Amino acid sequence: MDAEIRNAQGERLDYAFHAAKSHSPFTVVIGHGVTANMDRPFVSVLAASLAKAGIPALRFSFSGNGDSQGDFREATITKEVADLGVVLDALEGERKHIICSTHGALFKIEDGYCISGPCRSSSLEAVPVTIKNGAVLIL
Repeated sequence: MDAEIRNAQGERLDYAFHAAKSHSPFTVVIGHGVTANMDRPFVSVLAASLAKAGIPALRFSFSGNGDSQGDFREATITKEVADLGVVLDALEGERKHIICSTHGALFKIEDGYCISGPCRSSSLEAVPVTIKNGAVLIL
């Protein structure tokens, strides 16, 4: 994958794609914590290890972090969720899931259904939210 990824503000998001030799049915997308970036050793090792195990991975830096364009002072949860959305959209045609970093469960994005892991056959519970002045508010 070598396409340029830009968010809604037109800022280029820095990313690295780790291809795998097998034909895995999904690609793992790895973000990072607050004030970090995609080049943190843990993130780099995780992506390389997944690819070596046959699972392609894409690691990226949210806008305003690492080599991504933007100003960190303008970072909000809403903007980071939107950044993640454009990264997922760039993987068009790929199967997309959420992986829990605590216990490794694999969830379908469209309905939160757990397809693998300790909570298999359960679902995430939807939490109603609204966006007001760029902030995500739980209702």
